[in-house]
Amino acid sequence: MPTPNHPPHPTDGELAILRVLWTKGPSTVRQILPHLPENTRYTTALKLLQIMYEKHLVTRDEQNRTHIYSPAQKPEATQRRILKDLIERARAHGHRTIIAGIDAEQTPSIAIHAKFGFEQVGRLNQVGFKFGRWLDVVYMQLLLPG
Repeated sequence: MPTPNHPPHPTDGELAILRVLWTKGPSTVRQILPHLPENTRYTTALKLLQIMYEKHLVTRDEQNRTHIYSPAQKPEATQRRILKDLIERARAHGHRTIIAGIDAEQTPSIAIHAKFGFEQVGRLNQVGFKFGRWLDVVYMQLLLPG
């Protein structure tokens, strides 16, 4: 059962909404919608936010007629939970290593990976294209015992 201190991992759709909230701050469904994939309907976004509220992934300000949603946790906390779970599952399945490709400008993500024992093993310049510009990618590796 999800609790405020132990929310479940967000789905891909929920992560898309969380990314908008982490970037834009507290927002209504109408403010979030333009930042979601093109085929996302208002009712779909609203239903996802209602589910996310029940799962304690977002908070909801109900003081006005229009609800305003905010992320319940900072992005780093969510990323740490997901990364910890990924490492545990990789170990349980007997994998030897995990490789992460991270946008070089995402220093918080690089730092979180380093805290989990990942080491930078390479960097490729201008190999990722996102939001109309070329990005450098940092590769980090975690060797799993075994």
